[in-house]
Amino acid sequence: PAEEILMHLLDGGFASAPYFRLQTAGTYLADFHPAAFALIDLSAYHAQYLGKSQLKDELIYRFRDSHPFLYKGDVFLFLQSGYSEGDLAAISREFHLKAAVSDPISDLYALPALYRAARETLDLITDTAFQGENVYAVSQMKPLIALSNLRGRDDLIPEAIRAIRASDRDRGSQYCETLYHYLCCGRSLKETCAAMFTHRNTILYRIHKMQDEFGVPADDPNAHLELLLGVSLALFQDRGAGVFLG
Repeated sequence: PAEEILMHLLDGGFASAPYFRLQTAGTYLADFHPAAFALIDLSAYHAQYLGKSQLKDELIYRFRDSHPFLYKGDVFLFLQSGYSEGDLAAISREFHLKAAVSDPISDLYALPALYRAARETLDLITDTAFQGENVYAVSQMKPLIALSNLRGRDDLIPEAIRAIRASDRDRGSQYCETLYHYLCCGRSLKETCAAMFTHRNTILYRIHKMQDEFGVPADDPNAHLELLLGVSLALFQDRGAGVFLG
């Protein structure tokens, strides 16, 4: 009954919190206060362990009061306060899983909103082009979720960014990535060089060329938000979420 109640909740089936709590009476959910949940993709697991069923046993053994269940093809796993992030990463590597960890749960009735962000995070890290770790928290991915929702909005990319993007594509240069780090580092050459493992003179040359040849107002504070959004969207479209998680 508890699993059915949770799936009904995630499907948006309860019109009010009091009605949801009434339905939980007599189940473990009535006094259940998990810290967060993990949403686990099983596609690679099915490919590697076809016909085996030891994953659920392992999850129950390694994570107390986790109550794992399947929802829309993914494993929904509750995480208690003090859970081991290392254990989650280890089991994900062992069983070829990808997992998204939700924001903190303040109220079980809020699960549908938390689920949406976790599902969007899982979509990002299970993309075939994604190169990264097996487990990510939603809190790490929120800016990338926003960029994903803006995919295709080239109208939000300034003309100057489109020009340096075209140069990167044609010449294999790194103007977009340089501008992204330069803006994120508060226009600090030293921090930009460190972020890109590139010599100061090379970074300085690229910045001057973007300003002089492409008209990028890299040192105008009033233009920074538009430039950062535009160059981030261009990088996301061309290289995916992994470029921001190096």
